[in-house]
Amino acid sequence: MRNTPSSASQPGLGLTRESLWMGALLLVLSAAALSQSRLTVDHLDQYVGVSDPQISPDGAWVAHVTSKPDLEKDEEVSMLWMVSWDGEELLQLTHGPKSASTPRWSPDGKKLAFITSGPDEDAEDQVWVFDLRGGAPAQLTDLTGSVSDFAWSPDGKRMALVAELKDEDEEEDKDEEEKPEPIVITDYHFKADYEGYLTWPERERIYLFDIAEKSFEALTADARFDESDPTWSPDGTRI
Repeated sequence: MRNTPSSASQPGLGLTRESLWMGALLLVLSAAALSQSRLTVDHLDQYVGVSDPQISPDGAWVAHVTSKPDLEKDEEVSMLWMVSWDGEELLQLTHGPKSASTPRWSPDGKKLAFITSGPDEDAEDQVWVFDLRGGAPAQLTDLTGSVSDFAWSPDGKRMALVAELKDEDEEEDKDEEEKPEPIVITDYHFKADYEGYLTWPERERIYLFDIAEKSFEALTADARFDESDPTWSPDGTRI
């Protein structure tokens, strides 16, 4: 009677002793590699996020925001970069320590506006602008409140701003008060992260800003609502 090889030694049908040892070794090595690559809190400062890409009008560059956590300050710092469309050139535009965000190209592509609070410690977020033909960034708006968004007009002469302006007289009155007034909550959405309690009359409203005159006017005024995301019509007559 002819002997038939067992499945453990027959090629293609089972596992040899050598293959079992090799498989066990691979499992051990994989487990060791996994333990070394496991994410921990110490890896957080190596994380870099990329967001808000904006293509230049001529299509040659992409401006974007990079964000990286600062563990010592317990906050995230964002900076502006530009990369050429072919990926060959990468330029850092802002360097902190204050965050910069919302890069927006002027319609002619010669300027890049963005939002930052600038070098002053207690300054509000304002619109700043790079002249890409040379020079340092310059502050464009100087409002009594924080700007959170903006949009260039098609002719590049105006901007639609989203801002939460403060009444200087009311701020002075608050400073003179010995005790703060109680907060009366009448709305379901009464507070938000990074903003705290949402109180009137400090609402986000849309303003029309004239770049040459440095003047602005409110386009919305209803104290019951916040407005955002202004977008211009192609002919620049409507927002």
